[in-house]
Amino acid sequence: MTQPPLRVTVFGEYGAQNFGNEATLASFLTDLAVVEPTAAVTVVGSDPERVRADHGVAAVAMVAPWRPRVRRVGRLLDLAWLARQAARADLVVLPGTGIVEGIGRQATGIALSLCAMTWSARLLGRGVLGLTIGVEADGSRAVRRLHARTLRSLTWLSVRDASSLAAARALVPGLTCPVLPDPVLTRAPEEPTGEPTGETVVRDEVGVGVMSYFGRSGRPEQAMPEHVRYVEQMVELVARLVAAGHTVRLLHGDAADAPVVERVRAGVLGRLPDGSAPGRVVASPLGGVDDVQRVARGLRVLVAPRYHNLVGALTVATPCIAVAYGDKHRSLMREVGTPELCHDIEALDVDALVAQVEQVAGEWAAYSARVAAVLTRMRGTDEARLAQVRRAVEGSRRGARRLGPVPEPAGQA
Repeated sequence: MTQPPLRVTVFGEYGAQNFGNEATLASFLTDLAVVEPTAAVTVVGSDPERVRADHGVAAVAMVAPWRPRVRRVGRLLDLAWLARQAARADLVVLPGTGIVEGIGRQATGIALSLCAMTWSARLLGRGVLGLTIGVEADGSRAVRRLHARTLRSLTWLSVRDASSLAAARALVPGLTCPVLPDPVLTRAPEEPTGEPTGETVVRDEVGVGVMSYFGRSGRPEQAMPEHVRYVEQMVELVARLVAAGHTVRLLHGDAADAPVVERVRAGVLGRLPDGSAPGRVVASPLGGVDDVQRVARGLRVLVAPRYHNLVGALTVATPCIAVAYGDKHRSLMREVGTPELCHDIEALDVDALVAQVEQVAGEWAAYSARVAAVLTRMRGTDEARLAQVRRAVEGSRRGARRLGPVPEPAGQA
């Protein structure tokens, strides 16, 4: 007798044009197709129409399709809507991304929706998989409590780095789970298409990633001074690199970053009015991590605050300098063997950053070799990630009710 398709519901901020989120979803769908090719997938995301177009799966919104004008009533309907989505699933999955983080989160926003989704699934006896997720124990007390409840609701759990494990243990003392690297980082990028030329890629540009940064709160109305300072620092950085003779390519990692990229470029051109400046400050139109990888092949070094811009560039062994707004950046740079290439976005020293760009650009081949060696080792963890998906699928097939994070499998740190 043929079994009915396993109903898998994926929850996350998908469809919002964040490169890392979309690449993570694509990676999970690839893994699921290997483990359970007949699964019926529904994504509960930010923009279901875009999810359907980009990923070819069914999708619904995080919010109820009909909402009254009274906000509190509307929010209650949203939570009931999420419970309904959980009831329709055999397995609920949180694949990757930094969804269990507090920066820019409000307790009544995505943190509450996440908790409602996972606890509804738990109470209904569904399997709930948190796969290589990013965790940070920051944000308000209410957000941290919601995130702790979310972690306790999971049937299976792995985190993407050591800092996420430490944060998860800060939220839920005694928690134990495997650390499996970000799947976007460990998946080998596709080789460029086209006729082979036999020529080595010439890395003759410096990349600078720009983001819509508004301070630790993430709320523009509360942090305009931080945003102004950040933009001024990026203008100063790029202007000095151009003055030193570099061609600088500006990158974004989210649709919200694009206006800031243009602001930085205009600021640089205003400081360097000579006729040669416009051609030496280039803004690339990007649509995702695959575009970041394509552009990164021509960079000697990338300076960036967006986590998955760094990940995309590292997958093609481009040396990166992180401008960190969270522990995930520091953990990533430690993992790839270059912990010294990390700067705090709130204490940015442009002089030190310029000097480090010059150093790495001059020694990019050595740095690239270090990163490539680490990536080779990390790509051996893909089977462990697939094994966890397989275990969650099999548990959901059996109607497993056991709750709580699974012990670490043998061989996992």
